[in-house]
Amino acid sequence: MDIALIIGVIVGLAAMIGSIAYALFVEGSAGGFGNFLSAPSFGIVFGGMIASIFVAFPMYHVSALGKAIGAVLKPADDKMGPLVDVACDVSEQARKGPSDLEKAVDTIRIYF
Repeated sequence: MDIALIIGVIVGLAAMIGSIAYALFVEGSAGGFGNFLSAPSFGIVFGGMIASIFVAFPMYHVSALGKAIGAVLKPADDKMGPLVDVACDVSEQARKGPSDLEKAVDTIRIYF
């Protein structure tokens, strides 16, 4: 799961809750929390969002959206760690000289 997803959700929820709290407690909106819930408004916002996605992207991107959301939400399998370790080892050998670098290149078993 990407940290940007967590930060985005927290900031979005804080903005919504903060705006509602401001309207209720600072401005003293009459009617309470029910003023913020409206079925037509929900339909307009989410219907417009879905329509804009269909307009902005080709159908094969839209159909892959579920898979992309699943990839964002599940933990990442980091396969770059061993590659970074090998790159660090090779860079250490490169500082020693070209002949050591040639020997180090022969020992690399991670190909990308």
